[in-house]
Amino acid sequence: MKYGIASLVAGIGLYVASALVALNYYDGEPRPGWLNALALLAVALVVIGLLAMSSVAVRIFRERA
Repeated sequence: MKYGIASLVAGIGLYVASALVALNYYDGEPRPGWLNALALLAVALVVIGLLAMSSVAVRIFRERA
């Protein structure tokens, strides 16, 4: 569960950071490829974090039932 939460928080932080960079430095200009890759990595971290947390929650639910 700790790894899921850490991945979720890291993904959200990375996504916010990439959005701030895009808004401040590339406002109205095409975004570079590395910035798009950074946003995709952030989304992947969020998805992995959510999947890890839901997996642990399902396992705990099945153990208690």
